[in-house]
Amino acid sequence: MGARSKRNMTKYLSKQKIKVRRTRGRRPFPDRVRQFFLTAAKVCLACCLLTAVIISAKTIHHFLFKSTYFQLNNLFVKGVSPQLAKEIKAASDLDIDSRLNLLTISTERIRRRVASHPKIKYVRVVKKYPSSVIIRALEREPVAIVNSQRMYLVDIEAVAIDMLDQKNQSTGAFPFITGVPASRIQLGQPIDLDAVLRSIDLIVNLQAKNPNLYKQLAEVHITDKNEITAYLKGGVEIRFGNTPPVEKLPALETFAKKMRTLKKLHYADFRFGNQIYYVMK
Repeated sequence: MGARSKRNMTKYLSKQKIKVRRTRGRRPFPDRVRQFFLTAAKVCLACCLLTAVIISAKTIHHFLFKSTYFQLNNLFVKGVSPQLAKEIKAASDLDIDSRLNLLTISTERIRRRVASHPKIKYVRVVKKYPSSVIIRALEREPVAIVNSQRMYLVDIEAVAIDMLDQKNQSTGAFPFITGVPASRIQLGQPIDLDAVLRSIDLIVNLQAKNPNLYKQLAEVHITDKNEITAYLKGGVEIRFGNTPPVEKLPALETFAKKMRTLKKLHYADFRFGNQIYYVMK
């Protein structure tokens, strides 16, 4: 065989090897069809799942935020008087007719609004699903009336909880505290004067421990020097000075028993230790 024939044979064999390699590298046609449909099926399944998730999400969102199931239908206020309950409902700014969604209501925001009411000492707001809000509050109880240009009901913590006028029936229900600068009184805030707290302490302790003497108490006056003088009905003065009046109550009770009646007394002075100075009318 000549050289030319050998070269032609070599080229022919090389082409045959390349064809064999190409044939081995390609899958058979049925396999390729099967793979195509399998891939298409996976894509369709993924699209179906995604569509189902979107539809479910929209359905859940509509149920939670658009349907009437979680719509606010009831607002309950517990632990306070009926009149204050009305004021609390107004302060909460929750309108049942507005079709509010319970899930979007902030209990902390409602709590802050209600807590700003001067008469509220403590408040807790809870949701009761699916459609109710419950406000539990503790009402401040008045113990005295501070008379300073205007009249204010104050509680045991010296918080000014309400403003009164002369026609209000509460003006005769509690002892008065006088001598407090009007500039120190702000509705809903405690009166930051030690003499006021000492006066309230006197009133509360008399009411609890000596009801008869409490009924005679008309006024507790605070002087410019923060000294305290109690006035009984009929004009009798009980001078306590700067000493906390509660510390002098045992001595006052003993003195009252000894005198039998205080109506003929002009004043009694407890400012000098264990000595009691008094003057009759």
